[in-house]
Amino acid sequence: MLLFNGGFMLLAALLSFMYSDGATNQLVLSGISVLVIGFLAMIFTKNHSKEMTKRQGYIVVAFGWVVMALSGTLPYILTGSITNFTNAFFETISGYTTTGASILTDIEVLPKGVLFLAKSDPLDRGYGDYCFGDCYLTIIRHWRYAVVCC
Repeated sequence: MLLFNGGFMLLAALLSFMYSDGATNQLVLSGISVLVIGFLAMIFTKNHSKEMTKRQGYIVVAFGWVVMALSGTLPYILTGSITNFTNAFFETISGYTTTGASILTDIEVLPKGVLFLAKSDPLDRGYGDYCFGDCYLTIIRHWRYAVVCC
């Protein structure tokens, strides 16, 4: 999921570059940071056992939500679009769960790349809800296959 999230940040950076909105460097930094963290997590956990208990599955899902939400705040914070961490965290969680709630009132002033990230909920952000939701249900019903689902 981090690799997917970082990829969308780089896509937003490309859009930002095309529009010359001044947020390209910050979006590239956000995307590369998230990609590196995701890649390192993938490398370090590659040889670990794929079997887990229900309790471990719950921890994976909860930790996954927190890590994804924290990584999603980076573009807002680094570009200065949302300077308050709490508001950036809320905007990110709102995007991931596709609730539609937003603290952004004057969206015309946002850089186009950041606006793309903030308003592309059904494309990439909504996927987090489906993936984590499916994983949660799978852990409850068939805890042996939780990692395969995620």
